[in-house]
Amino acid sequence: MLLSLAAGLIAVASSRWIIGWRIRFWWLLVALTYPLTRFVMIGLSTTPSVLP
Repeated sequence: MLLSLAAGLIAVASSRWIIGWRIRFWWLLVALTYPLTRFVMIGLSTTPSVLP
């Protein structure tokens, strides 16, 4: 009884942690790619004016 309860709590905690980790991973991915895409878009938009 107690063992199954502990196993259930561990399963719930681990699944919540995995979900939270996935959300954090997506936020990290967005935080890393957003400035890069901004930089690329700015670079592409300014390239024609830089070239003669």
